[in-house]
Amino acid sequence: MAGWDSDRKPEKRIFFMFAVRWRGRSLFCWSQNSPILAIPFLVMTLAGCRSPATVDPAAVYESIHNDFLHGHLPAAQRNAEKAVETFSAGEANWAMRFRLLDAEILTRQGRQPEAIALLNNPMVTYPTSGDPAIKRALLCGLAYAKLGQDGKSDAELRKAEQLSDASSSALNGEVLQTEAIIQIRRNHLPEGCGPFPKKFAGRPGSAGLIP
Repeated sequence: MAGWDSDRKPEKRIFFMFAVRWRGRSLFCWSQNSPILAIPFLVMTLAGCRSPATVDPAAVYESIHNDFLHGHLPAAQRNAEKAVETFSAGEANWAMRFRLLDAEILTRQGRQPEAIALLNNPMVTYPTSGDPAIKRALLCGLAYAKLGQDGKSDAELRKAEQLSDASSSALNGEVLQTEAIIQIRRNHLPEGCGPFPKKFAGRPGSAGLIP
């Protein structure tokens, strides 16, 4: 990224710390050998005490999501959690997206109980339809599967499938992929592979996921 020297010598690498004072709360972001991880909160620091509306949540989300995809899980999880707090006051839709991203990262880290607690927080009202509802059901289903709670996992996956079918969602492919992953975890791959093509034939997003 412009402005950062990715070829700096190891001995010149330093730690980055940004302390952000936001509505009476302090947010901290540490990054070692990867200054790009701290960029979203550097932007907030430079913004001073302006409201979250002046910070582009899409840019923050993209940066955290990229960290997640590249395996920077601890930093991505911390920043997702901070973003939920930062945007909860005035950006409810973005706060929801960051909450789902936080749960997805927690699940990838093997922190299933924390992910389930986040997704089932009684203080949070989750959508009952649309892509956020589908994503939440998928994440719950995967987390329950990793905990060996197959009954709860299957119930969440059925919910995700029904919601996806009802809306012709772009997440159809992710529904299929998640079900396949869970079948593999249960060692049911030979049995699970057969029904999937018939079950999902012609559904948007299913092409290329099953041979």
